[in-house]
Amino acid sequence: MLESRVVSRTAELAAAKAEAEAAAASKTRFLAAASHDVLQPLHAARLFVGSLAHDLHDTSSKVRDLLANADRSIDGAHRLLRALLELSRLEQGGVSPKRGVVGLQGLFNELALEFAAMAADRNIRMTILPTGLGMISDRDLLRSILQNLIGNALRYTPEGGRVVVGARRAAGTARVEIWDTGPGIASCDRMAIFDEFVRLGPASRRDGGAGLGLAIVRRLVDVLGHELILDSVEGRGTVFRLLAPLATATAESRREEPPLSRAGSLDILCVDNDVDILRALSALLDRWGFSTDCARSAGELATLGKSWDAALVDQHLDGELGSDLVARYRNCLGKIAIVTADPAPDLAQRLRAEGIAVLPKPIAPAALRAFLNGVAPN
Repeated sequence: MLESRVVSRTAELAAAKAEAEAAAASKTRFLAAASHDVLQPLHAARLFVGSLAHDLHDTSSKVRDLLANADRSIDGAHRLLRALLELSRLEQGGVSPKRGVVGLQGLFNELALEFAAMAADRNIRMTILPTGLGMISDRDLLRSILQNLIGNALRYTPEGGRVVVGARRAAGTARVEIWDTGPGIASCDRMAIFDEFVRLGPASRRDGGAGLGLAIVRRLVDVLGHELILDSVEGRGTVFRLLAPLATATAESRREEPPLSRAGSLDILCVDNDVDILRALSALLDRWGFSTDCARSAGELATLGKSWDAALVDQHLDGELGSDLVARYRNCLGKIAIVTADPAPDLAQRLRAEGIAVLPKPIAPAALRAFLNGVAPN
């Protein structure tokens, strides 16, 4: 009888575990689908706001401030959705590190481009120091950690402040350091900041953060087996130090960016199955002086019968992936960017290896302008 009860109880526990795992997987799938569907209108809204901001550039500062606040609100909603999805994946155990040698200079170059517009908008002097060091880590997870830490530093550093990112060698480890001249963190808060939804300081200085960035950082550091050290002085600033095994940095291939080009001389292709997004994107590009063509599918693209200097292609089209469409028509698309709400790190890594840029939804107009500034006319 005892053996029978043990067998029965074991079966009950296995069934409960399977049910819990299925529920967790279902929650992650739901969040992924919901985040994509919610990001579509946010993406269109941000492009429309950018277009309106261009039209009202010479109007009163009050109107410009309202538009800037609208853009920040859209960006805040986007960050919250992405953070919730990443946190869900981490809690489910759906993140498996793929460790290898990561050359830090290539990663630093990408992060410098990504955060340049944000630093300029906030009038913060951001310096990313050159390095020849490498780490043993997962490149995409490491990038996510540094994204969150640098983004946090920029959000909490007041206007006119400074953020410095660099790397040092220390006793067999490589140490990436992110310094800021923000308000600092009190000793009693240094454990709490790694909890979900914790945001320190007055609301006026949080810049729409959801309080999930450092919670994600803590989990990713644990997954990778790295070490994170925090030092801070109230009123003077904070430094985060990320330690990982040292490696000889491999030379990462760098594509030479073409010189800056004039907007009026460029033809841009926009591919998206959402009509509102195409309207918003073409409205913004037209105001910047670009010549645009739009298509909602590979079939519509085929009827256009021409070449372009650059292409902005949505990843999830009706019945087809944008990356597959790009593979078929690449010879006539010029410089390519895949526009996506897909957070999968392997997708971004694969596309970048093929020389294709990745622009996350909702696109910041400044990030779109930065991409187009590197396009050379055919």
